[in-house]
Amino acid sequence: MSETPPPARTLSRTQAWVLILALVLLSLVWIAIDWRNQALAERPRYELAALPSTLQALAVIEDVTLDLPPVLGGDRVVFVGRLGAAEESALLALDVMSGAQQWQWDVRTLTVPNGWPETWPWSPPVAWRWSGLEVADGVVYAVNAYVLQTAVRAYDINSGQQQWLRHLGTLNGSDADTMLLTENRIGIRISEGDFNAFYVLNQENGYLLQQRRRDARYIFWVDETPLRIYEASADTINVSQFASWQRRVGGCGLTPQLADTVLIVYAQGCDMAPNRVLALDRSTGAVVWTYERGVVSNVAVNGRLTAFLSTTGQLLLIDTATGQDIAVLSFLHNITNIPPDSKFFVAVQEDLLAVYFGDSHQLFLFRLV
Repeated sequence: MSETPPPARTLSRTQAWVLILALVLLSLVWIAIDWRNQALAERPRYELAALPSTLQALAVIEDVTLDLPPVLGGDRVVFVGRLGAAEESALLALDVMSGAQQWQWDVRTLTVPNGWPETWPWSPPVAWRWSGLEVADGVVYAVNAYVLQTAVRAYDINSGQQQWLRHLGTLNGSDADTMLLTENRIGIRISEGDFNAFYVLNQENGYLLQQRRRDARYIFWVDETPLRIYEASADTINVSQFASWQRRVGGCGLTPQLADTVLIVYAQGCDMAPNRVLALDRSTGAVVWTYERGVVSNVAVNGRLTAFLSTTGQLLLIDTATGQDIAVLSFLHNITNIPPDSKFFVAVQEDLLAVYFGDSHQLFLFRLV
């Protein structure tokens, strides 16, 4: 006797399964629509509360992702990141007035082998990493690590044309810890595992002026006259050789920057303590001024101005030499909690200012007047 169910029963089972699948698909569609609407409703967004008379608003770039603090010069903002739905980061330059893209260096262009046919697909076998970005006199300097090499590249900020390329070391492939520009020199420190080195390059042509391949784990700058070696450990600034001094500033990581007469130090807080900013006299190490109320961005220094974002969402422009407020820029936002992986960047160069909010993917551009 056959065990095959009668046709009517088979049809009933089929209909039941079709109905169940339809309900599941419908539920998934409604969940997706609800999730999308909720994400749009909760998407962070910042607006200017008021604009000080010392600033002119230029543009707001939407849907942009930055990996490193941007740099500014002329009528360009240059950054490492992505526009819109782009999947891979590139070195990009935008017009500060319109936000229009001016030039780009992507990973494929930088890694494709010489003679590779344009019609053949190419995907780099190893990740390309940018780890430093600075600008001076219309030239953008970028540090990258790829395979076994670390290199510094100089690009014209207006055209994007590469002006020179300098490889650091023979077998390296490490990210740069610090990168500082002053006095027509570039100082770069690399410290990873047992390898540490400090290099000084000529800004104009990339020629190697100095290098130290040992005991360089904390070096971030060298003065030539008088000779002084600047080092930053987790909580202390130390200056050796001539006119030496030492200052313990506390914290769990220091990021120093150079100004004419002072050293601006970003001190990362320990165990939920707020991040701080200090200005130290370059000759004596004396504390000139401090900001203790919490910082969420990097600290940008440009001559007389020091800029950063406070934990309250305000952009502070401070006189580098005295610590006095020059301008305070407030932003309105519609969020209560900042995503923990959000990045916030500021940049100030010449008469331009940039503020980036990583949670809303907005880049605000201003001109100092």
